Amino acid sequence: MEVGSWNTNSQATEDECETEQFTIIEKYKQILEQLKKALNTCGWDGRWYKRAFTDDGDELGSLQNEECRIDGISQSWATISNAGDNDKKYISMESLENHLVDKENGIIKLLDPPFEKSKLEPGYIKAYLPGTRENGGQYTHGAIWSIVAETMLGFGNKAVDLFRMINPIEHSKTKESANKYKVEPYVIAADIYGIRKFSRKRRLDMVYRFK
Repeated sequence: MEVGSWNTNSQATEDECETEQFTIIEKYKQILEQLKKALNTCGWDGRWYKRAFTDDGDELGSLQNEECRIDGISQSWATISNAGDNDKKYISMESLENHLVDKENGIIKLLDPPFEKSKLEPGYIKAYLPGTRENGGQYTHGAIWSIVAETMLGFGNKAVDLFRMINPIEHSKTKESANKYKVEPYVIAADIYGIRKFSRKRRLDMVYRFK
């Protein structure tokens, strides 16, 4: 192949790739807008975002539910992803604060009320006792997302208050609270139980330790 011919073919291939990439980008931009629209219409429940829809058409994280009426992940990620409508971000995070922040026990619950007797089948988390692990306790990863969302909305003081509340040192300030938390004050438990006799016990099989 002559050099001039190779250059011409190379340029044509490059132009074709750029055109294809542009088409793909535009395709996913359209999908993104469709997802945003669905989130803020079908996924909006009036005061917060729903969590999921089952194959049978049941809704999770809806005001109509007896269990899992609200879930924190949906509220936090509507802000973190920037997919939520601006007014809905503020409304949904206010609902998270009102329903999932348990100041008495110093935790941020993943969902509320926990799964127990309803017909809803969310999967493995229903096998956990109500108020333990992801089933109504503090799922610490998710709790941190709520702090990130508060920060992104400009609520720095709220974010600091929530961070301070779930900081393990706050669960170890007295002998009574330390005996309840049962982990060193520099350890963040992956889950903290949040109801009845389980309140504020930590999950031992996974902890995050500061080095």
